[in-house]
Order: sequence, then structure tokens, then C-alpha cells
Amino acid sequence: MHYPIDAQTGLQQRPPAARFPVGPSTIDEIFLTADPTSLALVDGGRSFTYDELERETAAVAAGLTARGVLPGDRVAWSRPNDAEVVLGFIATVRAGAIWVGLNPRLTTTETNTLLRDCDPTLVLGPDAELPRSSPGASSRSVPSAPAAIGYTSGTTGRPKGAVHTHQQLLYPAAASIATETALVNEVVGTPLPLTTLNLMLLSPLTAFARGSTAAIMTSTDGRSFAAEVARHQVTRTLLVPTLLHDLLTTEPDTFDRVTTLRTVLIGGAGARPGLRTQAKQLLGIDPIGSYGLSEAPTGVARTNEIGIGAEALPGIEIAVGDDGEILLSTSGHGEWAHCWAPTLGYWRQPEATANLYRSGALHTGDVGHLDSHNRLTLVGRAGDMINRGGANVAPVEVERALLGHRSVADAVVVAVADERLGQIVAAAIVLQTDDANLDKDTILNEIVASARDKLAGYKVPAITKVVDALPRTAAGKVDRKAAAAMFDA
Repeated sequence: MHYPIDAQTGLQQRPPAARFPVGPSTIDEIFLTADPTSLALVDGGRSFTYDELERETAAVAAGLTARGVLPGDRVAWSRPNDAEVVLGFIATVRAGAIWVGLNPRLTTTETNTLLRDCDPTLVLGPDAELPRSSPGASSRSVPSAPAAIGYTSGTTGRPKGAVHTHQQLLYPAAASIATETALVNEVVGTPLPLTTLNLMLLSPLTAFARGSTAAIMTSTDGRSFAAEVARHQVTRTLLVPTLLHDLLTTEPDTFDRVTTLRTVLIGGAGARPGLRTQAKQLLGIDPIGSYGLSEAPTGVARTNEIGIGAEALPGIEIAVGDDGEILLSTSGHGEWAHCWAPTLGYWRQPEATANLYRSGALHTGDVGHLDSHNRLTLVGRAGDMINRGGANVAPVEVERALLGHRSVADAVVVAVADERLGQIVAAAIVLQTDDANLDKDTILNEIVASARDKLAGYKVPAITKVVDALPRTAAGKVDRKAAAAMFDA
């Protein structure tokens, strides 16, 4: 994958990928193959057949164009899970523009940082009415053109926008068609935020490519999730381990409400030992473990056998470097040859793109190993990223927020293991000399409150402690491993 990189956009200039051997390779093909009268999308009391979904998204795509959106322009959407965020995604791609999802949980500061980076032509917030107009003769999308940006914090704390082509947005769906048996009356849904690109692709877009029904879900706890499964008769879902943990630890009668579930994918964080075994015992389901990353654009390997490494999905080759880093490349042989393609690069960050593909393969920043059957076991992050219940938290970003408080002289942020969330955010803080003799609990509360104004809630430290000094290496750098040990019980 040594391709020229555009200095302005930061993206690789590479030839189009080969068509997928199964399933649609563009969103327009979804509507050409789906039964127009079958149910495509449900949201509360609203529903859309495939014919209605096609006409609705065509009208919104035309509305975006009427608002001045041109092919290649960015359109940012900040909405909770609802039908409109799905309609907006499909319409943006059909208009030839680049979709950007903004999690409504982000603070104003965080949102503005992403907006400055992607420089959108149009921003549609939670209360914005979808633009509609009489649709033109045809879609303006191009399969090989940039179609969506998925932001990842990265280990430096500066957001990086991984850009994906129109066709590769359909790869997760094509892989599921190739590896999973289609179910009668299949209903796909996830309560995780659909403004996250990976989740949009793995839930509603996969449902549409499979000719199934996508259900909008909004639950945040196990009991309400079970109620939504029962209401929509959900058969396939994607959960982070935290929500699966919550489901499995609710009252036993809750399990009677999720009997329609047949497929549960676990993504976003490493599951605690025994979680998948517990799911099999209580729900009769073998959850599918998934390894993926925003640059892929989603999963690249899966396993449905407890204790067995994950197998690469079609068209993807996984290798492990001498330093243990997981490396990805597209397969050059078989019916899936040259079909899968990872991100074109990071939006307007050509140096970061070059570093991502510095050896030709995609460098994941994760560490793992392959067994004799070429099955992957993930060991951990090569960097210091904290994975809190499926949400990535960059320590540098949190440290920057803490250091903005007048009482903080120095700070380090590390991960602490947590049974429910996998990891939680912890901070060791050195106070300014003038505050060292004051009530430390009061000061810590003020510091955390200040950070909460700057960061999304999941990034705010759950554990804080005052220390006299941070541990440092001989070179004077903060020793993060030693800092993490300070939180050991």
C-alpha cells in the first residue's frame, strides 16, 4: 500500500478496489436488490419500507445539494440514535459528500475541535430538520471516492479523521453476508451511538445490505435493552462488554425478553474473563468476539469459539511484526483479492497517513500474536490509550484538561482495571505548593468538576489521588507503568 499521498487532503491516491464477490458494493445497489415492500427501518412508531427509504434518502440528498453541498464537501451530523441520523448518513453518501458523525455526548470544546478539523459545509444538530428537495435523475456518489470520516483520538490526544471510500463502507456488510447465515425475519439493532462510523456500518447499513430490518435502539442499561429487543424482536445486535455485563447481571426474568436474539457481536473493548461463557449459560448464545479499528473501517477478525483466536475476515491478511505489532494488508489472491481496502488516510494529516503505512501495511498500534492456524489473539495496545467500556480515552487529552486547573502542578492519567468497564480512567495529581496543605478532597472535587466542563463524561477520571511527585524515567519522562502501579490495591 505504498501509494502517493495528497499533501492537502492527507489521503492516499490509489486505484479503486475490486467489487465484493457477495452483497452490494454501493448503497445504490442496496435499493436495486432489496424487496421494495419489505420493512427496512423502524424507529418507535415510525417505519420505512425499502421503497420509502430510497425515496426519502433521495429527497434528503437532493436537499443537501440544494443547500450548497457539493461532492467531496463534509456534512457533519450530531444527533442521538433516531431515524434521521440513518437517513442523513445514506443521503450524504448518495449526494457524493463526506459524512462526519459527532457524538452528542461530546462537549462544545470537543465538538468544535472536530468541526475545525473537517471544515464542514453544513452542520445538522439534534433539532435540525432534514433538508428535502425533489431528487435529481441519479445519485452523485462514486464508489472509490471519500464518503465518510471516522474520528479516533490517537495516542497523542489530537483527533485524527480516518477517511473511507463509499465502497468500503459496505465491507462489513459484505463480510457478514459471506460468513453468517441469513435469518428469516432478521432484525438488526444496537443501542450504541450511530454517530460513530463503525456502529453505523455494523448495524443499520449491514441490515440494509442483508435485506433485513434495522431497528433504532437507545437503551443504556441491561433491562431497558432487553425491553427494546422484545419490542422490535431484534435477532442481531452489537454490544460493548459493559452492556452485555449489565444484561447478564439483571433479574433472571429479563432473559425471557431477549429470546429472539441469535447473534451478539462484542466489540469496542476486551471482555472480562468468563463473560462469554456466562452469556452462553444464561442466554444460550455464543457471542462473537471481534477485533477491529476505525482505520479498517471496522472489524478485521472474529471468533465465536471461547478461548480460540480470531480468524481474519475475507480479503484481509493479518501479520505480526517483529515487535509484536499487528499489521494489516489486503489479500492479493482468491475471490476476495483486492476487495478490502483500509482508510485512505487521515484527513489533512499527510505525515500521520505516511506513518500509518510506513512499511506498506497498515500499522494498527496494537500488539498480538498468531497461532499455528493464523488465528489472532490481541494482547493489548502498543500505546497508552485507555479503553473505557468501548470508548477510547487519550491520556494526554485528559492530562491537558487537568493541568488547566490552577491547583494542578503536574498530572498523569493511566488505566485501572474494572470488572464492568474493562478499564477506567485514573489520575495521579501533584498539587501546586500553595495548595499542598489544604483539604485535598475538596481540591480534587474542584479539579474533577473543572475537567468535566472540558471533557465528555467518560473521559473524566473516576479515581484521583494526590501524590508528592510523579515517577519518572532516567530520561526525565513520566513512567506510566510505575504511575499505574500507584493505584494497585
